[in-house]
Amino acid sequence: MVFVTKRKRTARLSLSETRKKLKRKAENSSCEENGCFDKNEVVMDKLEVDVALDSLLMKTEASGSTERISREVSSSPVKWNDEHFGSFGTSTEELETAKTDEAMNATIDYTTEFNPPKIADKSTQADFDCENTTTEFSFFSEEMFLIKEENIRIKQEIKSLETKWKTQRIRYLEVISARNRFRRQLSAKCEKLDKVNTKLNQILAENQKLAKIHKNRHAQSDVAYSVISNTNSKKERSRWVIKFIQEVTKEDNICEFVVDFLGFLEEEEGQTCSFRLSIWQSVVLKTRASISRFQIEQIKQVFVEYMGRDVLPPVKPTCQLSNKISGIDLYQASTVDSNGMSVTIIQCSDVRKLVAWSLEELSAAGQLIFDEYTGDDVVLGIGGDSGGGTTKLCVLFGNVRQPNSTKHILTVAVYDDADTYEKIGEFLQPLIAQLNNLETISFLENGRQTTRNVVSKVVGDFKFISEMLGHKKQSCKYFCSTCFEENKRGENSIGNMDETKKSEYRTTQFYQRDAESGSFGVKMGSGPLLKNVSVKNYLPGMLHLITGVFNKYVFEPLWQHVMEIDNDTDFIIFRDMKRTVKEAEMKIEATKKNAEENEKPEEREVIEIELGMLHQQLCRLNEIVTGCEGTVWKKLEDAWESLGASRKAFFQNYTGNHVKLLLSQKGVDVTRNVLQNTRSPKIEAILESMEQLHTVMHLSRNKLLEDTEIEEFDAAITKFVSFLKCSLPSDSVTVKLHTLVFHSRDVLRDQLTLGRLSEQGIEATHALFNRLERRFVSFRCKRTRYKQVLQELLCNKPAAQSCAAADAAYWRLRRHILFFYVPLFLIHLYALCFGKISVLCGSVGSALEYKS
Repeated sequence: MVFVTKRKRTARLSLSETRKKLKRKAENSSCEENGCFDKNEVVMDKLEVDVALDSLLMKTEASGSTERISREVSSSPVKWNDEHFGSFGTSTEELETAKTDEAMNATIDYTTEFNPPKIADKSTQADFDCENTTTEFSFFSEEMFLIKEENIRIKQEIKSLETKWKTQRIRYLEVISARNRFRRQLSAKCEKLDKVNTKLNQILAENQKLAKIHKNRHAQSDVAYSVISNTNSKKERSRWVIKFIQEVTKEDNICEFVVDFLGFLEEEEGQTCSFRLSIWQSVVLKTRASISRFQIEQIKQVFVEYMGRDVLPPVKPTCQLSNKISGIDLYQASTVDSNGMSVTIIQCSDVRKLVAWSLEELSAAGQLIFDEYTGDDVVLGIGGDSGGGTTKLCVLFGNVRQPNSTKHILTVAVYDDADTYEKIGEFLQPLIAQLNNLETISFLENGRQTTRNVVSKVVGDFKFISEMLGHKKQSCKYFCSTCFEENKRGENSIGNMDETKKSEYRTTQFYQRDAESGSFGVKMGSGPLLKNVSVKNYLPGMLHLITGVFNKYVFEPLWQHVMEIDNDTDFIIFRDMKRTVKEAEMKIEATKKNAEENEKPEEREVIEIELGMLHQQLCRLNEIVTGCEGTVWKKLEDAWESLGASRKAFFQNYTGNHVKLLLSQKGVDVTRNVLQNTRSPKIEAILESMEQLHTVMHLSRNKLLEDTEIEEFDAAITKFVSFLKCSLPSDSVTVKLHTLVFHSRDVLRDQLTLGRLSEQGIEATHALFNRLERRFVSFRCKRTRYKQVLQELLCNKPAAQSCAAADAAYWRLRRHILFFYVPLFLIHLYALCFGKISVLCGSVGSALEYKS
């Protein structure tokens, strides 16, 4: 396009110059011959010629035929004779040349692409009579030919360049591919070479070590003993030392030297090893193993008698230090009369000082944490429960990793009565007042005095939380202590439960208002005991909640379904075993009474026969409900026991650990396998609800949950409710199920966890307290016995918090292979003779298994 345009311009300029020269020559000739002429007439004639040429050439522009141009010029209506230009003396050839110039000038268009006619070669460029062709027209044809030839040449060069570029591109890609392939091969070769070199270096190093050992068996290694992790290397070092000691002592048996050497190491400066426990470490051992002063003395005698060495410090300073660090002086004991009974009360007289002391111990041990759950505050959990004949009030610390462990729980009060609202308010009024005033706490943190805000939360079972709020518990019309949900008799069923409708939440002000009139399930004149704790910080006890929901909506329907399969008597099977047996006994009693009141001998005889059959069926029923051989219930019970879940002998129900095992995927699969031949849509829905309840229990552990886990918890509860509606639509909604469905999700979103503070630690405190109470059963005075138990519980706190000291005590015990493990059989024999095998061996075993 560019080359064509340039050539057009060149041709036009050359033709225009030729035309101008001819016109000037004609004008000059005319002027010379005639001398004068009509200038206007000449101009008009020239204009007529230009117009005629323009119209003629525009008609032939599309075809571009040179032959047609010449023919039209010759046949033009304008007469090219002397009438127009004769006076100027212009020849015919000059006029034709001028006409041709005008025509070519008119045909050139600068706005469109010039398309010359396609010609094969120079001899056929124009098909017209050569005799009538002028010199100017030949010049034009020659220019057209040159332009066409130039265009063809350029196209050929472009095509040649494109072909060359493609060839170079292909060669470039082939070179790049070959280079990459070579690099990959080189990398693989280098990797193989590196592996070979590494293996060769290892072999050379091992050969050098073996050669060095072979050259000098007693040579010292450059590697420190504490860095060695290979057991064989350590044994080899020990053999070197034994050989060296044998050479020094000139004896094969080096035991006597080792005994003296150990004593020397304890007194040598610069040596940190010790084979004798300090007083503090002895207190840790005494608390951990729960051994008494008398037992410590007997252990010391056994070591001295059989090993010739005492590894324990004196007993008296150990007991004195135990009393000093326990903080038992912060407790007061009292006895009051209540309803004709004597009640012993032990409670802390300075809670602030006791909590500050415990926080300082936690900080010194590096166990005090402040995370997303606590913020910069000190979080205290106030919990309580009644068990073993005593009610205990405890303080839990939410600023530690394991706040529910008995090692981190402070028992601040104990009394031997019920845990009701009235009893707690009457016996523990001074303690409750201290807890209400505990808004800030000052303690020594990391070597400097620190003051932090205190956030109190209440934990416990549903009964304890209701009592602390002054609520009438689940038996009243407004059975929920968190909201104003109404328990409508006959309408409060699972089928009618709507998860989207929530009742209004209670507040501390609402409790104080309702306590004046005793409305909405609040006790008259009560109100919350802890005034500074909001209702949202009364945390639900997830252990009791999940266990209660499992027993009510999973275990009892399964038990009833299996019993209906095994039952071959005429008695009706109810959800509860006790109710089933009781209803059967009531039926027998009614039949017996009917026989006694019937006066007709024949009917009485029939009734007595029926009564005898009922007695036989009752015996059979007792065998079935307790699990006789060959029944489905026996198979299911054995399958559950294989998992480690065995019902309590007295209460005949499952604990929290049992529920955790039964709700696992393995527990659900075992249950499904036993009931595979007797399953129904109802049972299948119950099994599916077990899996969802397992998810809820798993996410209720001591962990801050992420957003995805909170959504998973929410979805599990929704599915659990849907399965319950399919399996048990007519069952009533208990307060535990109501709390799980309507409140647990809100508590989780607010607290980010449901297990950081729970009632599990308080339940474990019952067992620990009862065990220690049996240990001090020789104290007849309850006040003295309870104070001794609390002292041991308090000693357990610094011992547990000082992890470094506890670990050191353990590892020092482990070092006493000669002085500790060997005489265990003697301690066992001693305990067996005095009838204390369970106490003493259990204590020593606890000390040895501290790490596990």
